[in-house]
Amino acid sequence: MGQGSQAGGLKRGSYRWARGAAAMAGVLALAFCLVIALVMLAPRGEDAPAPGATGAAHSLPKVPQKDIRTIEMERGDTLGGLLLEEGARAEDATGAAAALAPVFNASALRGGQSLTLVFEGVHADTSEPVLRSIAFRPSVERDIAIERQPDGRYAVRDTVKTLTAKGARVRGTIKGSLYQSALDAGVPDGVIVDMIRIYSHAVDFQREIRAGDSFDVLFTTYTDEAGQPLKSGAIDFAQLTLSGEARPLYRFTSVTEQSTDYYTPDGKSGRRLLMRTPIDGARLSSGFGMRRHPVLGYSKMHKGVDFAAPTGTPIMAAGSGTIRMARWFGSFGKYVRISHGNGYETAYAHLSRIAPGVREGARVRQGQVIGHVGTTGRSTGPHLHYEVMARSRQINPMDVRLPTGTTLAGAELAAFKAMAARVNLVLDKWGETPAVVAQGEILRAKLLP
Repeated sequence: MGQGSQAGGLKRGSYRWARGAAAMAGVLALAFCLVIALVMLAPRGEDAPAPGATGAAHSLPKVPQKDIRTIEMERGDTLGGLLLEEGARAEDATGAAAALAPVFNASALRGGQSLTLVFEGVHADTSEPVLRSIAFRPSVERDIAIERQPDGRYAVRDTVKTLTAKGARVRGTIKGSLYQSALDAGVPDGVIVDMIRIYSHAVDFQREIRAGDSFDVLFTTYTDEAGQPLKSGAIDFAQLTLSGEARPLYRFTSVTEQSTDYYTPDGKSGRRLLMRTPIDGARLSSGFGMRRHPVLGYSKMHKGVDFAAPTGTPIMAAGSGTIRMARWFGSFGKYVRISHGNGYETAYAHLSRIAPGVREGARVRQGQVIGHVGTTGRSTGPHLHYEVMARSRQINPMDVRLPTGTTLAGAELAAFKAMAARVNLVLDKWGETPAVVAQGEILRAKLLP
C-alpha cells in the first residue's frame, strides 16, 4: 500500500479518535449536570436548613400534632394520678379534676372505665403537652367531657340521654345450656343472669334442663331517641317449660314483706333459702358420697358436689348471707364460705379468682357473682367444688329440702292476681307467633309498640 493510502488511513483514524473524545466529553458534561440537579432537588431533612436560611429560623420548636389516647382505668387508679402518669402538667390535672367535682364524683370511677384524653400543643414555659380534653361514659345514658377553654380554665359538658322504657319479649328453644340459648336468641346478659337466679331455687339446671325445653321472658328495656335499646331492666314475667311442664313466675312487690319477689300463679314464692345450683351451663362431674379420689388415688368421702365448667365461668352466691372466708384454703385453693343463717352455710372451692368486694365480713345477696371457676389447690381440671352445711355438717346439695319463701294471702293475693292478669294481657298483644329457635343466630328482642 502506498504512502498516500497510509496518510488517508491515519487521517480517518485521527478523525474517529477525535469524534469519540468529543462524545465522551458530552456524556461527562451531561452526567455532571444531572448530579447537580439531583443535589438541588433532593429533599432536605427537618434539621437541614434551606439555602440562605438563618440559624434563628432553624431553632424554632416543632409544634406537636394532636395526640388522642384511649386508656382504661385499673383498680386503685385515681383520675388525677392517671392524668399525671399520662404526661399532663400538674396544674392541668388539678384544674380538670376541680372542674369535674361539682358534676361527678371522680372517686366513683372504677377499674375498667375507659377514658379518652386529647393532648395538643405545648406550654410555652415548660414545653409540656397541653391537656385539651377528657371524655368518658359513666353509664349508657350519660356522656361527660372536660374541655380546656381559651383562657386556660376547664369546663364540663354533661350530656344525659332521654331513655324510654318499653316492654321486650323473647322466646326460644333451649339447645345446650339455658344461658347460651337465651343469649343466642337476643336476651341481654344481665336478664339471663336474673332469669337463672329466680329459677335456681326450684330448678336443677344440670339434670332438669333438656334439649327441646323452652323459655319465655318479658322484661323492660330502655331505648334512646332513635329507638335503639341501651340497657335492660327488671324481668316482669318468665316461664320455663321443662319436659312439657310450664313453670311461670310473676314479679310482685309485697307491701307486707316490703320486698319484691317472684311468685307462681297461685301466689307462692319461687324463692328458697338456697339456690339448688350456683352455676349455669356446668356438668355435674362428681356427686356426693364415697369415691376414689382422682389425685390421692384412694377411696375418700366426697363431702360436696363438683361441677365441671370452663375456667372463668361465673359462680353465684347460693343464698344471701355474710362471707366467713374468702382466701386461699389449703387443698381447696381459692375458697369462699358464706353463712346464711338458720344454721346453713355454703362453700365454693378451686376458684380461679374471687370477685372484687367479696371479703370476710362482707354481705352478699343471693345470685351475686362471688368468684369464677378455676383449678387452684388440689385439682385435676377446672371445676367448682360446692358444699352445703347444716349446723357444721356437710349434706348433699342435690337432695336437701330447703325452707320455702312466703305465700301471699288475703288482699295481697288479690292484688297479685290482678297484676298477673294485666301481665297476661300484655303477653297476649304479641299474639301466638312461633317460638324462636336459638341456634346461634343473633336475634333482636321483640319490642311492644
